[in-house]
Amino acid sequence: MMRITLTICIIFLLCSCVVRENKSVPSENTSDLVISRLDRWLDYYDLKISNFTDSLPMAELDLISSDHEFLSEVDHLYGSFFIFSPDSSNYIDLDSYSLVLEKDSLGQLISTGSEIDTEAAWIDLKRKKRSRILFCGTECRPEEAYWVKNNVVYILGISKLDDMDFAAIWKFDIDNHFFQQITTSDPIDLTGKNYSTEVRLKTIGFTP
Repeated sequence: MMRITLTICIIFLLCSCVVRENKSVPSENTSDLVISRLDRWLDYYDLKISNFTDSLPMAELDLISSDHEFLSEVDHLYGSFFIFSPDSSNYIDLDSYSLVLEKDSLGQLISTGSEIDTEAAWIDLKRKKRSRILFCGTECRPEEAYWVKNNVVYILGISKLDDMDFAAIWKFDIDNHFFQQITTSDPIDLTGKNYSTEVRLKTIGFTP
């Protein structure tokens, strides 16, 4: 009975936070994107919010931050893949830490590879600060981000446990720095799947 009650509470918490994000199409996506980033990611893995039932305790992050000047050289190269909050005062960068990007002779973005370690970074444009909110080696992988509202963001991705892959939502509140991981109760099959290259970063030419 206690587990059923806890599961219902987790589902209610996620569902109560989810609102439709701004429908303006991000520059890295084609015009046929009419669903939110959260829905797009869930659909890719054939999941529903109700599948996310296992959560770790909420914790306050001790952030690693550095100064950041917007529209730097890195921003120009990776900027079309930044995920902005509804009021555009903050954004999430999932790529510049690990993904190798350059432009070919035609000005098209190409990637020759990426690092094993990945990072989800929050950039506060008003404070001009970049803060790490999630760091992954081989045990997890951030794939997408969805702003629930201006101060709450979901990092969406994969978490590995006992050699099994689980879909994960990492919830982060930028006001109080509270962080929580919520995963599916059952593992998912990643065979032949790569959400980042097939969906979010599909405009990049990936070379062997």
